[in-house]
Amino acid sequence: MFTSARREGIKLDACSCAAHGSMEDGGAFVPLSLPILKSDMLAKLLRSSFCERLEGVLSLIFEGVDLSKLCEDALSAAGGEPSVTKIEDGMYILSLAEGATGRADDIALCLAARLYPACRRRLGYGGSGLAICAGDGEIGRTLLNACKGVDGLAAVALYERSDKEGHRLEAPSQNTAAICVKREDIPKISARLKEDAEFKDKLRALGFDAVDFGQNICRTAAYVAIFISAYCDLVESGELCEGEKFDVALSSDDMCVAVAGCWAKLMGLPIDSLVVASRDEVIPSFVNEYRYEGGKGILPAGIEQLLYELCGRSAGKTKIAIEEFLVEGKFKFGPDKNCAVYKLLEAGSADRSDIFQAARGFFKDDDVALDEETAAVASVYNEFSCVKGKDMPALIVQGRSPYLDAEGTLSALGIKVKGGDAVRTLEEETALDVPEFISRKVEGGEAESVSEREIYDMISEFLKTA
Repeated sequence: MFTSARREGIKLDACSCAAHGSMEDGGAFVPLSLPILKSDMLAKLLRSSFCERLEGVLSLIFEGVDLSKLCEDALSAAGGEPSVTKIEDGMYILSLAEGATGRADDIALCLAARLYPACRRRLGYGGSGLAICAGDGEIGRTLLNACKGVDGLAAVALYERSDKEGHRLEAPSQNTAAICVKREDIPKISARLKEDAEFKDKLRALGFDAVDFGQNICRTAAYVAIFISAYCDLVESGELCEGEKFDVALSSDDMCVAVAGCWAKLMGLPIDSLVVASRDEVIPSFVNEYRYEGGKGILPAGIEQLLYELCGRSAGKTKIAIEEFLVEGKFKFGPDKNCAVYKLLEAGSADRSDIFQAARGFFKDDDVALDEETAAVASVYNEFSCVKGKDMPALIVQGRSPYLDAEGTLSALGIKVKGGDAVRTLEEETALDVPEFISRKVEGGEAESVSEREIYDMISEFLKTA
């Protein structure tokens, strides 16, 4: 069962939370309790395929939803499964970057995009959902691929005037749309799309409800299942004994993944420490000093769920901190030192020299080429384990393909780009296969951006035919 992070007395099952997305006041849903992985279920998962593991774990959370075909369809759309690779004794890479768009969200969003309408159907809701994201071309491409052709769901990606590669973003299906906007407009647009009651009323009049997959429990639950499956891989391969503790280290770029790690721990996964790595001090200050100074605007997805746990599951304390943030762009709180998440979470930061040192060290010693984000995670975890004197198996989460920023990856590895072609250089120097999504990107220069005022009309017109 789940409740609101900001309001006492709410009690809903997972399907209801998924269908609602968030409370009317914007509050995130958080678990009152989570199912515990019992030994017989774990034994069954160990013998199962990845798809079967997804179905098994998600069925514990989303009762009454038919997941068999849903999980198969999601994996087909995602274009790849996670892999766990040993890079040295006691250290493993959980790669989530082998899917259709090279980002961790390939699997999680493909699952969420199918779980959400399935939950709505189970509850007898009419109409459809509309998922909207605003950001760079990478994020938009992942969302559109996840929602492509899904019944009961439409998706709109608002993306910057040009993404890092300088390619246009195009919608892959009739139920998806891509709209190019000016970079400076994105923060305002993001805030309005989440908070504009008039816009939401217009959507409902067209038969759509807005859904924010950033903090929807469908996506978080998908990551829970991924973590549990990775643990099963390690046990099945003999790298871990059943019940043996291990650490997980991941990037702070998506704190909902950290929330999923906490939920997996609460379900019985033997995670000893969950280490969050950042390239600035915002998240380390939140985890280590119990203050958040992210600037005015929207609180990043995942922070509210973690805040609720750290505040001793007090909706009142969480609401006060959120209101302070909305007014001042920052908050400070006193954590409950007895809560499980307080004992679980750790955080640290890595600067460019740390990232380069880690990337070059792994490439030289282990023949492993890491993107900058994952190199930062490895650097922070190495520092954490040295300071704490820990000698424990560790799972490093890789959330981006090195090819998404081939030039940045080469720079971190200390390799010069040859002939102005970073992708070919990375392939030649590392023997990493060039993913299909690199060749699928649409050339043609920059798309013409539209103004903030035009966006609402464009979305409305799109939904009439979606």
